[in-house]
Amino acid sequence: MKKLLLSITMLSTAFAANLNAQTLTNGNFEGAFTEFSTFPGNYDIDGFTNGWLNAPETTAPHAGLKSLKLTTSVDAALNSALSWGDPEDKLTGFVSYVYKGVIADPSELNLDFWYKNTSVGTDSSYVGMMVYDTVGTTTAADDKVLYFAELMLTTTTANWTNETFTMTQNTNAGVPVTGTANKFEIYAVSSTRGFWDYNTPTVGETLWLDDLVLANTASVKNVTANEFKISPNPATDVVNVSLKNNGEVITLTSAEGKVIETRVANNATESFDVKGLTAGVYFFTVGTTTEKVIIK
Repeated sequence: MKKLLLSITMLSTAFAANLNAQTLTNGNFEGAFTEFSTFPGNYDIDGFTNGWLNAPETTAPHAGLKSLKLTTSVDAALNSALSWGDPEDKLTGFVSYVYKGVIADPSELNLDFWYKNTSVGTDSSYVGMMVYDTVGTTTAADDKVLYFAELMLTTTTANWTNETFTMTQNTNAGVPVTGTANKFEIYAVSSTRGFWDYNTPTVGETLWLDDLVLANTASVKNVTANEFKISPNPATDVVNVSLKNNGEVITLTSAEGKVIETRVANNATESFDVKGLTAGVYFFTVGTTTEKVIIK
């Protein structure tokens, strides 16, 4: 299976230039993590229990050779080293990616990813993304959440499942929260009880993530159902685009906005060979309508 080959370096460059550009936080977990030290802006990645900072999971990833695995476990040595403080040495797996810099239009951010999880008892795994106004301080205590998206997993999802986050504007008493968007965070935890009340995590609660892609939804705002159809989706070798009319112009672009192919449809169904493409999210556009396809 193809690997997703966008690197941390490409991520840093794209974020420094424009957070709304499509990009990836080593989201396939194939490459080694390196600190962001040579590009403008401030970056931070934190986590433990098989997160970005440690060896990724190699058993049955969604794509490529590796995925991220977060699990709630008993680890006396790590509990002591982290000063986590749990009396039973229970640790929640978590990982966090934070970018601090200008975010032109947070409403257009989109996070596409694959997940599966094992739920134990009444505990839950969680994936979230937030856009903040840091209110000009260096601490997080008074950060305002401007936009958010989240996924709470209360039951087991045995097979890899696709999820797409779009941003929802935060409100206070029905009034939209406004401010200067200058901080973005993606984070995931294996145990919500262990993350927000770290004395009560459930051992065995596990979350796997793979193929995280951060994208700009501006190009997909005008999607009209049934204007054209794509299949199969996800796809590996060929994508078929079925159209209402011949003569339509079909454009295939990558998540980075690069035009892969443009053609005029001469048939009711046009077939696109995608075997040579790197695995990830792509978009087919006909007129003002855009549809997303996952290439594996």
